[in-house]
Amino acid sequence: MHRLTRILLNFATALSAALCIATIALWFRGHWSADQIAAGYWDYRPRVTDPGYENASMLLAVHARGGSTVAVVCRGCVAGPTYRHTGPGPGERHWAYDQPTGDAREFVESWAQGAGRNSTRWSFAGVRYTGGLTRTGERSWAASFPDWMPIVAAGVLPACGLLRRARRRLRRDCGSRVCRICGYDLRATPERCPECGTVVAGASG
Repeated sequence: MHRLTRILLNFATALSAALCIATIALWFRGHWSADQIAAGYWDYRPRVTDPGYENASMLLAVHARGGSTVAVVCRGCVAGPTYRHTGPGPGERHWAYDQPTGDAREFVESWAQGAGRNSTRWSFAGVRYTGGLTRTGERSWAASFPDWMPIVAAGVLPACGLLRRARRRLRRDCGSRVCRICGYDLRATPERCPECGTVVAGASG
């Protein structure tokens, strides 16, 4: 069981390190290019203002300089009496990739805010939330966060792993020269630990 736990922890650490590196690379890329992925459609529902037509939900993920924005928005009139779109991509694919120009994150947030009716907006520590109702009463929302947040989150496990490895190496190098109770360096006081008072086994006196 202990071996399985160690394997899973090592796998999670390696995955977190890869995500951290990928996010850093994305942060650099965001200085000169924006990326957008759209995915949909789902949750088809009748369009109240236009009988016979349907709206649907879609996901937008945008990364530009400074951070990312993820939004779930309402796309109007994706289905009607003679058609039914299955996705925003070419050939009706369920996903599409684009490189938008301008302030892509602000555009997505304003889209999620809809016409401004019953809209909400708040921000804290670089995280922003925007939500509102479209003209047909559908709710949309968007959440934005700076690049440093996923970098820090993904870097926690690798940093802890490096710290554990450094401590194991230090103990291996020191051997019996560290206290078995608190880990204090005993090279200067080999008979008793000055930190916790533990007497070293085999010490004279």
